[in-house]
Amino acid sequence: MLKLDRKSKTLAIGEIIEWNEAKKINLNPSYQRKSAWSSEQMSFLIDSILRNYPIPPIFLRTNLDSVTGKAKYDVIDGKQRLTSIFKFIAGEISSSSNDAKSDSDSDELDGISFEDLKSDNLKEVRSHFWSYDIPVEYVTSDDTDIIDHVFDRLNRNGERLNGQELRNSQYYDTKLLKFVKEKAESSTWMSVLANLKTNRLEDHELVSELLFLVIEKKILDSSEKGRIDELYEKHKEFSDDHNSTFEEVSSTFFGFGLGERLNILGVSHIYGLWSLAEYCTRNNISSNGFKEKLEPLYAALSKRGEKSGDVLAYKNSMISNTKSASKRNQRLDALKKIVGIS
Repeated sequence: MLKLDRKSKTLAIGEIIEWNEAKKINLNPSYQRKSAWSSEQMSFLIDSILRNYPIPPIFLRTNLDSVTGKAKYDVIDGKQRLTSIFKFIAGEISSSSNDAKSDSDSDELDGISFEDLKSDNLKEVRSHFWSYDIPVEYVTSDDTDIIDHVFDRLNRNGERLNGQELRNSQYYDTKLLKFVKEKAESSTWMSVLANLKTNRLEDHELVSELLFLVIEKKILDSSEKGRIDELYEKHKEFSDDHNSTFEEVSSTFFGFGLGERLNILGVSHIYGLWSLAEYCTRNNISSNGFKEKLEPLYAALSKRGEKSGDVLAYKNSMISNTKSASKRNQRLDALKKIVGIS
């Protein structure tokens, strides 16, 4: 049976700022997802605070040093709200209301910055901002599984996490996820994954799929519900041999010159070229000259007009259900024919 201690209190913004400056708040514990709020969402939260509207509570995990008696706090839920407040104070965002109203309905709180609060006519608003009380739930537990459950339940009851965000909370301390994060956030791979929604960990999910192709030596059907989850559980502590093989495939993959063409930076194109690179690596096939043979394919795809032959076969694999094993294999077959190895 799970057990955790929980206390409810309030914390003024002024106190939160003091804690943050003293580095008592950790916004990025391992299970946290990346920041996902837009500047509009952040500005709307600030508008709510300035108008004294209530906002949802912040959930903090208390980490007490038994020797010094000093406490630090991991943010379980509320990272976006705290980040919004910090950005407002830093002058990076202003307040903004999404309420529908005419220009004649505007007031002194519309679109103000933190710098504006320093004016005499907003003295009362400034004072209110610092003393605004945010509800806080303090959670105390040494069991990381319990904290993971709290994080998961809070997010399931709020904005639903996608598959990779849930995996991030479940497998954050595994060798597999550490490897995926390292690759996805490296300067080499960031340029390739630039078109993906990194704030929802789409880049991490794709790197996972590329790794699973190397490990399983077969194309993954990620359209099959739960398939990626199964592979995460199966390979959470994968062998170092797979690491070296991944690097070999990467060398071939980047030799195709992917980063030079923005129109082929989508998931399906990337996975197709990675499949070709993995096939060549596994079968000891030299990829010399492949870049020059692939260039006409992507040039033809970007042009209007009828397609034929291998170009048409490749294009048809991109029409629907592009993450299925059948379409991915169809794409690989077309690429193999284009480079002359089938």
